[in-house]
Amino acid sequence: MKYLMLVFFILNCCSCGDSGNEGPMVNNNLVTISINDTSTSERENARLDFSLSITGDITEAITLRYTANGITAEADEDFEMPSEMIVLDPGVRNATITIDVNDDSLKELDERVLVTLSDNSQVRLNDRTAIGLIIDNDDLSSFDDLGYITSLSHFGYDLSWADEFNEDEISIDDYNFELGDGCDLGICGWGNNELQRYSSDSKNSSIIDGKLVITALEDAPNVYSSARITTKGKQKFRFGRIDIRARLPYGQGVWPALWMLGSNIDNVGWPSCGEIDIMEMVGHIPEEILGTAHWGTSPGPSIFSSGKKRNNEEYSDAFHVFTMDWTSTELNWYVDEQKFHTITSAQLNGAANPFINEFFFIFNIAVGGNLPGNPDETSTFPQTMAIDYVRVFQIK
Repeated sequence: MKYLMLVFFILNCCSCGDSGNEGPMVNNNLVTISINDTSTSERENARLDFSLSITGDITEAITLRYTANGITAEADEDFEMPSEMIVLDPGVRNATITIDVNDDSLKELDERVLVTLSDNSQVRLNDRTAIGLIIDNDDLSSFDDLGYITSLSHFGYDLSWADEFNEDEISIDDYNFELGDGCDLGICGWGNNELQRYSSDSKNSSIIDGKLVITALEDAPNVYSSARITTKGKQKFRFGRIDIRARLPYGQGVWPALWMLGSNIDNVGWPSCGEIDIMEMVGHIPEEILGTAHWGTSPGPSIFSSGKKRNNEEYSDAFHVFTMDWTSTELNWYVDEQKFHTITSAQLNGAANPFINEFFFIFNIAVGGNLPGNPDETSTFPQTMAIDYVRVFQIK
């Protein structure tokens, strides 16, 4: 079997020369590449069409050079390229590359295409993914859809609530904005000596391209803002399967979380109310996420159980689906439908089981504190968490 690999280089991009040393390439204007043809060996001369769509404002022409190379040396002879280069003029939004593949041994080409980025990372594409290539623009208005995706239905479950973030604004019928530094609640630094102040400003949270985007900013030296959004008093859940598709931030001092608290927290306090961290990550370990649960007597120390899931690349490079499968006796954590952690009611060590009660969602990015530590000279801002959808399924 031979493979098709496209290598794209930006020739007229004044900021890309050192991009390989600047961390993951996210949160910039993107040239997205998506496959719209499912060519197979059933046709003597298979064809692949790559549609390039440009988002944001292009102020000067951009030249893309591409080549076709196979894993085996002779593979170059199997490809006829219509052109070596494509010039995208200011204002251009769409372009198409068509490649005729003269090799009837190739099967399911769309599932075996690799794209190499300017930082030398490679991503395998299939018919539901896309890949972004940096251009010289710091606009935060575009997010590509590279990554894992799950179905709108699951056998044995009904969809009971979902947010696909297709509206123009964050729904006040579903969400609240927690504000400030926690001092009003008697927990300055949100109980962890964190540095950020939470706001409801659109600079920290908004709907962009069908995603809920939470942004942590350094507004002044060592002064940080972010957003913490909850469904408390508006949407609460008990048992079922929860899928959250998100792309995460990265960097020292950054702490994103997709989590839940027991709806009775105002009556019993924390940790008696229970806490389910569907996903949390400390940004200095960007290839690892945690799944954690807290419980115990309030007031008193938290008892907790935590599992880890390492990834081959950083969780900021693409969207992943973080799943909680929740029953009266078990909590099961998944990422991209691969289970990595379980706790059972038998592990509560005789403590009251808070996980049989209703819980609400919290989505936030914290900055600094005891965990994960404060930002340092390696940290970069803004940092964003983009949430594509939240879906709650319950057993039929």
